[in-house]
Amino acid sequence: MTHTFYPLGAYALRGLAWHGDRAILVDTYRGHLLSVDPATEDTRVLNRHQRAAFVDVTDVAIDDGILWVARHNAILYTSLEDFYLYPFVELPVEVFGLAVAAGAVYASLPEEGYIAVLGRATRGPLRRLPLPGAGEATLTFHHEKLWVADRLEETVYGLDPKPERLSSGPSRRLPIPGAWLFGGTICMCCMRGMSTTCGTTPTIPTIPTRWTCAIAP
Repeated sequence: MTHTFYPLGAYALRGLAWHGDRAILVDTYRGHLLSVDPATEDTRVLNRHQRAAFVDVTDVAIDDGILWVARHNAILYTSLEDFYLYPFVELPVEVFGLAVAAGAVYASLPEEGYIAVLGRATRGPLRRLPLPGAGEATLTFHHEKLWVADRLEETVYGLDPKPERLSSGPSRRLPIPGAWLFGGTICMCCMRGMSTTCGTTPTIPTIPTRWTCAIAP
C-alpha cells in the first residue's frame, strides 16, 4: 500500500529524516528545511533565518537529536533548535548519501565508488565500504544493516557494515527515490514528479511492504 503526500510549496526535495511524528525534508532549490505531517500535509519551514545554508543539500539524517547534512563535498551538523550548520568534515568529492548510526557517519561517494565510514567522535576515517552498485546511492539504516539504493541500477542492496560484506540483495529492480528511510513497518521515500512510483520488495523480507511517499511537483 502506498500513501502519497505533497509538502506545500516544495520544489526539489532531497534528503529525508524522521523526527517525532513528522518527516524532515529539504527543498534543495529554495533551501527550506521542511517539517511535514504525512497524514495532514501540514508543512512548516524550520530554518527561516538559515535558508541559504541549506541550498544544494543532497541528504540529511537525524541521530540523537542532531541533524546531519551533506552539501557538496562537506558533512555538517546542527541542533534541531537554531539550524546553524557547523562543519564536521570535508571529503575529496561530492557526498551524495548520508546515514548516521552506532557512533559512525556513513557517506556515499559515487565518484570514488565507495562509502566513507567516519568516526563521529574523532571525525577521522574508520574504513571504506565498496559501493555495491554503479550509480549514485542513497543510504539508510534498518535492523542494523546499511541499506544502499542505487539510482542508476534501480536496485536496493543490504550491507553488513561491520564485516563489510553484502548481506542481502540485490533486490528486484524498482524506481529508486531521491531519499528514503524505514520507520517500523513503513518505508518512507521522497521523489519528484509523478512519473516515478513506489513499490514493495518481496525478495528482501526485512524491508516493510508499506510505503509513504513525499512528492515534489
